[in-house]
Amino acid sequence: MSRFEGMSSRQRVLPVVVIAASVVLFGMAKILVNAIVFSFSVLAQSGPRDGFGALSVLLSPLQLWTLVPLGLGVFAGLWLLAPITAGLRLSAVVARALLALAFGVVFVFLALLVFGMQGWLAGAQFFGNSSNQAVESFISNGADVVPMAVQVTVGTALDALPVVVLAVVLTWSWLVRHPARQSASAVAAEV
Repeated sequence: MSRFEGMSSRQRVLPVVVIAASVVLFGMAKILVNAIVFSFSVLAQSGPRDGFGALSVLLSPLQLWTLVPLGLGVFAGLWLLAPITAGLRLSAVVARALLALAFGVVFVFLALLVFGMQGWLAGAQFFGNSSNQAVESFISNGADVVPMAVQVTVGTALDALPVVVLAVVLTWSWLVRHPARQSASAVAAEV
């Protein structure tokens, strides 16, 4: 049996979807709680206009540019590279969780680079004799974007580390306690 034959089976995909969704939902809940606390602290100090303005700033689309790629990367890492099964030991499960987190962090870094370089794509001149200007614009914009992407990526990795490991370990312990049942057709096919 090849490694890729059972990739779409429900018992392999469902736990990975639960893990990825829990990582994204926990991140969103954390951002929402931080935004509400910050908004009420600003509201108490300066008034309603500034307090609700702070809430809208903290709930920006940039937050989705880190959470969604992180969830997708954790999903892809656990589904394609390091699937979680009930027969694994705890150390192997934690190692697979760290590998999935690394995969998610790479997705976050690439998404932030794309998000940051959109200004270069919008302002670069690609036609005529402007290739020198486009290269200079790319280098100057990249010099601003890469440090920001590295900083946000490291912060996201440190924030998500305990959540990803906990979600993977809890899902693994559930898989150990609830073994998969084979259907009658699968048992008949083995005979």
